[in-house]
Amino acid sequence: MSLIATSVIATSVIATSVIGCGETPPGSSRTCQADRDCESGVCVSEIEVDAVDQQPLPLVCADAPDAATDRPCCQSASDCTRGICLVSGACVLPCVDATDCSASERCAPAFARASAMALQTLHACVSRVELPSDVQITESLLPGAITADTAGFSIELPGDPSSGTATRLFVLEHPSETLWPLTVECRTPLCVRSLETRDTTPTVLFDSSLLQPGNAAPLNTVSSGADSFVSTILLPNGPRSVRSENGYRIHLASESAGDLRLTEVARTQRGTRLDLHLHYVGAGGLRPEGTRGPQVVADALDRAESLLGQAGVTLGDVCQTETVGDVARRLSRIDPPRFGLLVELPELFALSAGARGGAVHVFLVDQSDDLSLGISGGLPGPPGMHGTGSSGVVMSVSLFDDGQQLGRALAHELGHYLGLFHPRESDDVTLDPLGDTPNAPTNLMFLSASGGADLTESQRDVIRTSPLLY
Repeated sequence: MSLIATSVIATSVIATSVIGCGETPPGSSRTCQADRDCESGVCVSEIEVDAVDQQPLPLVCADAPDAATDRPCCQSASDCTRGICLVSGACVLPCVDATDCSASERCAPAFARASAMALQTLHACVSRVELPSDVQITESLLPGAITADTAGFSIELPGDPSSGTATRLFVLEHPSETLWPLTVECRTPLCVRSLETRDTTPTVLFDSSLLQPGNAAPLNTVSSGADSFVSTILLPNGPRSVRSENGYRIHLASESAGDLRLTEVARTQRGTRLDLHLHYVGAGGLRPEGTRGPQVVADALDRAESLLGQAGVTLGDVCQTETVGDVARRLSRIDPPRFGLLVELPELFALSAGARGGAVHVFLVDQSDDLSLGISGGLPGPPGMHGTGSSGVVMSVSLFDDGQQLGRALAHELGHYLGLFHPRESDDVTLDPLGDTPNAPTNLMFLSASGGADLTESQRDVIRTSPLLY
């Protein structure tokens, strides 16, 4: 979901240095792509080759380093014992495929910091899901569940335990990393058409065909817009939703067949701290500074924290990293929609791959050319799932006059990422399932840059149940 109006951004200076600057790594021998290629030792970055932006990162076999010295939120290759620091601020292992990684990781394409002005490509082991320790995570792969049928198909979700009070969030991923449909109405790789209980007499919680002016708001809204690359379903996402011990049925549509990856996160406890990861991508010359960025960014974080504080949420750790080179030049401006889609978003959000912890990624770009002040990758976004095409929010820094405006818009987009909808969309179709949300400019989630600051009790409750909070 996007907020139309204004925005501000940032960029960072990355120190350049790799294991032993100008010297061959101890025990280095031959080139490699993963540890499996080394008869002894491990695969690390080569440091005697000049960094060339967008070229593959040179890797060689070397003596095994002590990974315990890897720095969280790395800023340069020298912060990582293997000399591999991703643009997401993570020290990682290189890989060829998933067999080189742990069971909780995937092998994904990524960019490594090779110098102050160059990012180089590789495949790296990155975490699938990173969330607080009390969050229950269940991952499953449903072979062949997605059919190439725009008329639709269905899958079933498990029911709620009779004694359970957990909020559950389901993330549905299409295997394609590039698919953007042209005919499915929600314009995403996997379109959620409807959601209902599997009771003897089903209760319809959401039906996209019923989103018409004058109709009642759904009981459990599911995002069906064009900005989300993965599909997310929060159960319940408000007091009007209905729990079912018998489970739920989702009606979906897609243009391309494949396996369906389903991730379920459930939580009974509530957190209070939200960590952020600020990505400076172009950002009008702003760069990481101190613990919360340059003054305009620090002011924005203070403002966002005061607004989210209505739900008892404070901002915690803030990691700051910079995207440089051709990637920054290409992604610092989001082009006008093509076929109704902001096609750069999946590539931008994918830069978060490898990040540690459950932080929300905030991409500070120069501007979105459709004049969106901010855009959220999901409602809610995929929690703790870094590197997906929906992993984060975008803020158009150059459209904002000051940190106060930027902070209010940031709080609005974080509200989306944590599960809140606009009270009413611009087409006059009500999406908000919460019974106490006024369609008024005084509300934080009102669809306008001139929106206010208020959150209702139901909105605050949705935020408090997010699995992203520590």
